Amino acid sequence: MTPPVQVPTLPGHDFGLPPALAGLGELAYNLWWSWTPRAGALFARIDSAAWARHRNPIPALAGLEAGRWSALMADEDFMVDASRLLDEFGRYMANGSDSWYRRATASDPAAGLPGPVAYFCAEYGIHESMQIYSGGLGILAGDHCKSASDAALP
Repeated sequence: MTPPVQVPTLPGHDFGLPPALAGLGELAYNLWWSWTPRAGALFARIDSAAWARHRNPIPALAGLEAGRWSALMADEDFMVDASRLLDEFGRYMANGSDSWYRRATASDPAAGLPGPVAYFCAEYGIHESMQIYSGGLGILAGDHCKSASDAALP
């Protein structure tokens, strides 16, 4: 199996996350949170005011005071929920073996795609916090992106 394509990107924001919650930083920069309601609910628990205003995990985490992390780390229910969500996210990102693409190419790896898939559109309706769409075409493009992710297309 060929390794996934790595796309160079700029580093994200340093949220100053405690080690036990370090996965929240990766999750904040992955669109998986936008179609997983439990992820939004968890970010809302971290900073309800920032979540209500932005509905996006990056500003919700970026402005958080260090003392809030101590309170969250002491909240057993929050830590269990965060651990379960991050485990689910990790399986989604790492597994792919039960995805459509892996099943379709398992018997004949040469039948796989020669490179990564690219989808170009003028707008993408992914989440209300990312206002980069204006109508039906954007919503359709966002649905295609989610479907490609769920199918584990390269």
